[in-house]
Amino acid sequence: IMKKSILNAINSINSTDEMNEVIELIKIKQKQLRAIKAQGVKSSLFVGVQVKLNSKNGVEFGEVTKINRSKAVVRIDGKLWNCPLGMLEVA
Repeated sequence: IMKKSILNAINSINSTDEMNEVIELIKIKQKQLRAIKAQGVKSSLFVGVQVKLNSKNGVEFGEVTKINRSKAVVRIDGKLWNCPLGMLEVA
């Protein structure tokens, strides 16, 4: 549920310049939140751990074969996939 204060702040935007500034700040915050989530996931991952991820095919399960800075290589049904850490969850 959106807080009234956020809704009021959005409604007080009077120009496209202000709107673009708000959009940039939201993108920065989104990037920070994703990085925090990825760091939390990365701390619980290791090679060989079973993970689950949501894909366009639904929920899939696989095994981590390599961990990189922002992605992990996951073996799903014999194929290797380069998955963003934020998509993974320890199964």
